[in-house]
Amino acid sequence: LGTLSPLGHVEAKVFEQVMQINVTSIWRLIRSLEPLLKRSEAGRAILMSSGAAHKCLPFWGPYAISKTAVEAMARTWAAETEKTGLKVNSVNPGPTRTAMRAQAERLVASMDLVSREDFEATTGTVLVEQSWRLTLDRWPASHMVLLRRCPVREVVSVTTYDQDGAATVLGPSAYLLDAHAQPARLLFSQTPATGAAMNGIEIDFTAGYGETGADVPDLAKRAVTLLAAHWFEFRAAFGPESQPVSYPKGYRTIIAPFMQRRIA
Repeated sequence: LGTLSPLGHVEAKVFEQVMQINVTSIWRLIRSLEPLLKRSEAGRAILMSSGAAHKCLPFWGPYAISKTAVEAMARTWAAETEKTGLKVNSVNPGPTRTAMRAQAERLVASMDLVSREDFEATTGTVLVEQSWRLTLDRWPASHMVLLRRCPVREVVSVTTYDQDGAATVLGPSAYLLDAHAQPARLLFSQTPATGAAMNGIEIDFTAGYGETGADVPDLAKRAVTLLAAHWFEFRAAFGPESQPVSYPKGYRTIIAPFMQRRIA
């Protein structure tokens, strides 16, 4: 497989190693056996390909390129030996259930999760819709509350509590939401007194681009994928629970548009 990295960042020795193992070794083996296979009445050479040769996934460049080369090798050899006893084919077995694959899938899922959480914590940007609650001890003097998770989709409720814990829900007419600001702003025209010494005000809201990953901007997806691939590359030394250890080159530039710049 090599390392999961953008193709332009793959080290030459890693790329060459993938080609040696997946392409050159096969070529050497068939070349050495070709005379024997041609003398056989039923000589067969079956090369192992992969779906990666047809559906190239980001950061799987060397592997996908090597498997594309394997299929080209099989077609070329088949054309050259068409009139002999040697038949050359390639097969794509598809995903195979093995303990190694299951472990890799769990690790990739874990890396993807911690990468998304790190992106959201760093930028204050929520990708898929989530419910949030902001609690305050008292109203700001400006009557302006900043919601430091964006994009804010909806203010669900604003609740105040008296000293006995009795709740009062403020109507939507009591506040105005500016969801376009970063962070979003909630301006209150009414700020009723609260009797609770702490956490007497609760603001419930939802944030995120939508209900599924399809609603997330491509640039944000790219940032999360780049970070997950970077951490996956160093998985032998640092697991998901150890992150963040480092960030890939260019990551800060990609997430810059999502950073909140307003100073409270």
